[in-house]
This record gives sequence, structure tokens and C-alpha cells, in this order.
Amino acid sequence: MAFAKDQNPLRVLVVEDSPSDLLMLRTMLMDASRETNPLVPDLRLYQATSLAQTLSYLETAPFDILLLDLNLPDSQGLETFRRLKESSHEAAVVVLTGLADNTLAVEAIRHGAQDYLIKDHLDSNLLVRSLCYAVERQRLQAELERVRQMQYQRQEMLSLEELSKASPEQQESVQELLRDYTVLVQRHVRATRLQESRPAEHVRAMAQRLTRLHARARDVVQLHLRMLENTGSWAKAAEERAFANDARLVLLELMGNLIDIYQEGVVSRVHHE
Repeated sequence: MAFAKDQNPLRVLVVEDSPSDLLMLRTMLMDASRETNPLVPDLRLYQATSLAQTLSYLETAPFDILLLDLNLPDSQGLETFRRLKESSHEAAVVVLTGLADNTLAVEAIRHGAQDYLIKDHLDSNLLVRSLCYAVERQRLQAELERVRQMQYQRQEMLSLEELSKASPEQQESVQELLRDYTVLVQRHVRATRLQESRPAEHVRAMAQRLTRLHARARDVVQLHLRMLENTGSWAKAAEERAFANDARLVLLELMGNLIDIYQEGVVSRVHHE
């Protein structure tokens, strides 16, 4: 994998609390970055000595890769990696270990790390090669996930479009459903934030409407996702997340009503038989 020197430099965050190990890593990376070899990327190095400092960095700036020692003053072992993953950052992670037993490092790879390196066996070439490959694998995985999501969304949108054709006698456009569901969610979110009672009959009525169209669970989820896409455009990131969290309660309530209605229909048919 070749990185042209005129590409954006790789932003590397070295997470290591040992001063001697940190100096060793920085020296190797800086030496490699000064080389004229076109296979070696330009690097921008940053350092953190605790998990808390690392999480703070990740909230304020993007990084391409983290060189991560799992044993830090405020977090130990695999828990360090898990807490990083929970922060939803997109950086590739290469785990650093000084232990002869690499069990923890291998376990971190099972949970999403791209590689692990043994400090005592490191050299400049191995370190940089691991960085480059880890970043490229991370980018490839992200691209595959993006394609998978696009394919899934296309399928779900096709499924949702079928709602308007499901019942000739009760045809409703997807846009009408989307508009009315958006109003329903906004009303319930507002009521939640003002600590007012939320009229359950509105959700029940929407569930009955979707039932008449023979909606499946994935149809309802896609309707909800499209509502979030439309309403997210007006909000700041934090407001958008808060709205999405509140709106999820409406989705769960709607799903519960759908299940009840379908079950009532099954019981009713059994009684008539």
C-alpha cells in the first residue's frame, strides 16, 4: 500500500503512559516520517497518557489511527479498548503489548482492533507498515459497511414503497405517512420534554393505520429512519441526538401497538373459526 507524500498526513495518536516506551515510539515514527521512501506516509504525532485524555482528544479532533497500550493509569486490559469503541470514533486501532502472553491483544482484535504489536519486537519499518495496513483495512471496512447500508436502505425503501400499493381500497402515499408520523413524533417528544402526558391514542391510531396497510416491522423502522433524516436537518448535532433518543420511545410504543393489534386479529380469527 503506497501513500503519496502529497496526501493528507496520517494523524496518529499514541496512547502510552510509560515515558520510555513513548519516547521509543515517537522516535521510530519521526524517523520513519523523515524518510524519502514514497511508501512511508507523512505523519502527525499526538500523545495521550490516560484513557480520559484519549477520549477528550477524540471528542475534539479526528485521528486516522491510535497506537494503544491497553494498560493505562485509569483503565486496564480489554476494558480500555471496549471503552474506546463505545466512544464511536472511526480511527483504526493498533494495540501495543509488552507481554509475552498476547491473549488480551488477540481478544482486542476479535472486538475490532486492526492489529497488535509487541513492544520488544518493534522496529521502525514494522511499526509504520502496521500503521499503513491498519488504516487501509479500516477504510476498506468502512466502505464495505457504507455499501452494505446503501443496499439495505434501497431494499427497505422498496419495501416501504409497497405500502402504498398493499391495499387498493386504502391507498395512502408514503409522503402522507411520513408527514403524519413526523408530526406524531414531534408532538410526543415535546410532551416528554415538557413532562406532559402523551396521548397514547395517537400512537394507537397510527398503528391501526399501518396495520391496514399490512406493514411489517422493517417498514415501520424505515418510516422512522426517514423521519429522522428529515427532522435532523434543522438541529445541531447534540439536539439531533437528543431528539433521536426521545423519538425512539415513540417507535417502541408504536411497535408494541402493532404487535397487540396483529395478535388481536389472530385471536379474533381463531374465535370465529
